Amino acid sequence: SIWVTSSLYEIEVQDYTETTLLKFDRNSKLIKKIIFEEKPWFIGMSSDDLVLGIGRPRCGCLFVNSDYVLSHKKIEGNSPITMGIETELGFLLGHSNGMVTEIKDGVMDIIQFEEYPISSVLKNEHYLCVGNDNGTIISSKDWERNFVGKIDCLIKIDSSIWASNTANENNIYVLDEDNGNTKYKINHDSRVRLIKYINGKIALSDQKGKVILLEEDVVFRRLNEVSEIVQDREKRDLLKKRLRALRK
Repeated sequence: SIWVTSSLYEIEVQDYTETTLLKFDRNSKLIKKIIFEEKPWFIGMSSDDLVLGIGRPRCGCLFVNSDYVLSHKKIEGNSPITMGIETELGFLLGHSNGMVTEIKDGVMDIIQFEEYPISSVLKNEHYLCVGNDNGTIISSKDWERNFVGKIDCLIKIDSSIWASNTANENNIYVLDEDNGNTKYKINHDSRVRLIKYINGKIALSDQKGKVILLEEDVVFRRLNEVSEIVQDREKRDLLKKRLRALRK
């Protein structure tokens, strides 16, 4: 089956006022329709329950069981959910106050970062990494990077973290996962909203509606070639500068 949400935005109040949750079978037949007030910013499955991370007014989580009964669970701080991801053991939910809630085996743990809304989360067995609307990336490996604009997406590829960032330019930063240092910077003509990686393939989706599929080996080979060209140019420029200094 497929779950779909559709939310109504009212210009007069400048907020979402109603959400319709729809369940379809594989033949597109409507099985169930549920209406509630909040907009969900995350949707996932936990055992037989559907989990929805919601905004105002109630905030917290909605759970829909196999009998289509809704139950609401508050989260400490009562801050709206801004996004979420599934992990191997549960979920991570980002909040508008800079908090991240981990839900694992029905238990909620809260981690407070900066006060800015969480916009992206990356979690694996080795570390947790979060990005926010203020352009900050914070890693549990004890490093932090600050950029201008919003961090739209974080994803681990090989030993690097790819971070899409939107400000005056639309960039993807390839960072060292151990210290946060920038390995490469890639400019794109549109805001990159989503990056996915599986089996050596990298997929990017941007705001213009383009979906770009890349091969990891080809990408890093070309990035290394560009880096070598830049380094050679810098060496030549430095040599020219020294030669000019000797002539004086």
